[in-house]
Amino acid sequence: MNIDDIAKLVEERTGLLIRYNFKNILFEIINGRISMLGLNLDDYYEIMEQNIHDEFNNVVDQLTIKDTYFFRNIDIYENLRIHIIPQMLNKYEKVKIWDLGCATGEEPYSIAMLIDYFYPEFKNRFDIYACDISINAINDAKLGVYDRFSFKTETPITNYQSLYFFKRKNLYSIKGYIKKMVNFEQFNLMDIEKSKLTNYYNVILCKNVFIYMKKEASNMVLENINRLLKNDGILFIGAGEALYGEKHIFDKIYSEDGFYYVKRNKTGKDVEEIYEKIMPGKGGERGNYIGIDDIMHNYRKKEYSTVLSMIRYSYKDAPEKERKIMNMLFAFIMFNIGKYEYALETIKNNLGNYNDNEYIWIMYIYGHFNLLLGNDRKAKEIFDVVIKERKRFVPALLDMANIYFDEENYIKSKEIFLEISDLLGDYKENKLFTELMPELSLKLISEVVKSRLFFLQKLVG
Repeated sequence: MNIDDIAKLVEERTGLLIRYNFKNILFEIINGRISMLGLNLDDYYEIMEQNIHDEFNNVVDQLTIKDTYFFRNIDIYENLRIHIIPQMLNKYEKVKIWDLGCATGEEPYSIAMLIDYFYPEFKNRFDIYACDISINAINDAKLGVYDRFSFKTETPITNYQSLYFFKRKNLYSIKGYIKKMVNFEQFNLMDIEKSKLTNYYNVILCKNVFIYMKKEASNMVLENINRLLKNDGILFIGAGEALYGEKHIFDKIYSEDGFYYVKRNKTGKDVEEIYEKIMPGKGGERGNYIGIDDIMHNYRKKEYSTVLSMIRYSYKDAPEKERKIMNMLFAFIMFNIGKYEYALETIKNNLGNYNDNEYIWIMYIYGHFNLLLGNDRKAKEIFDVVIKERKRFVPALLDMANIYFDEENYIKSKEIFLEISDLLGDYKENKLFTELMPELSLKLISEVVKSRLFFLQKLVG
């Protein structure tokens, strides 16, 4: 028996990533507890394994990071207020929201305040649930008393401190009727697969949780989140996190207020019936030519069936430049509706039709699709080619950094993220590909890099 066995026990039961600095922190905690209790390592392992006197929970509580504040990541609340809540209220009598990893409660209370302020007549139609693995964090959340460090950002609610808190000296107590809107409980995410609920929640928030978890654990949690969400359910994750792998069936939705994920429904029959007929280079019919601007307009609205029909009747008569864009639109639509083999084939078959600058971007997209499907090795090979051709190509460097991160090669990942950080001052967005992949905007890349480096600094120094 050695101290690594306790680290393994913590990883298995919590899904937390116990590496580098986090491992050192755990070792300091364990050595301190062993010394205080006067135990040998074997006896202490037994106490941890059986959670005698809540020893396991208390150790995990000291490991978890509780860095949060009210209305953190304002884009989430704007998306809820403007886009998501109105849609949910129109469709459902009850709107169920679950915050996974709520820490000391600032996030779910922010949602409660948002609902009370902007939708007061409907607040009885919301059920807000919030959980965290830390019992101390949950107890603090239920108490609802905060200091000035919980108030750090602009909010959609003017003077919300005076509206929703009682101030006593240097502390702020949240008002009782807001407390009653949130149901808190201690919960270990590794137990999520035990839940028998299906298609239950409208919105799930799991922000800045996956970045601290082992990949296998986060995959399991995501699969169960997918099961627990209603068919049009919404998922929010952290800016530095991404969903990779074909089995995580979510569409990434962008708005002027940021992004979120929607559980993907089955492809409509209208799209299913025509996609084979119009694959660029293998079909298409002459008809009334439709300009690329109109096609792009419908693509932005996610009117995929309409876009495919437009391509069908415009492709043969379109100028070469517009055909290239249609090829890309077709590939992205095929990917978005789950026809992955057609998406990859479309890109691969058209690589020779682009100039040098376009070729780099198309190769990158080919690699990115492979990465999203979980084909990390293939993606890595493609990104190596892209970076060899253009060493400062930020999108490929970003995906490579994420691959190394998922492989738990955190030192290499940090090295590349630092390189990207230095390159962002000269980064120029490509108009077409940023439209197809808004995550390639300077703003969103900067957020990812900042979030990842914040975590990696804590992990490896």
